[in-house]
Amino acid sequence: MSKEKSLSYTIHNTYSTLNEHSEKTRTVWLVIHGIGYLSRYFIRHFNHLDAQNYIIAPQAQ
Repeated sequence: MSKEKSLSYTIHNTYSTLNEHSEKTRTVWLVIHGIGYLSRYFIRHFNHLDAQNYIIAPQAQ
């Protein structure tokens, strides 16, 4: 029989952003990459979006 258990831990990590968050921001994107990416490189896939889009790419743990 399986049992669900829990644990807690603290971690600090980085995230990358693209464009500036301002009054002109219309959309905030939270983009999640897969295995093998670093957020600083993954966020480049969103360069084609205009400055009204604020992109946040957290680094995977």
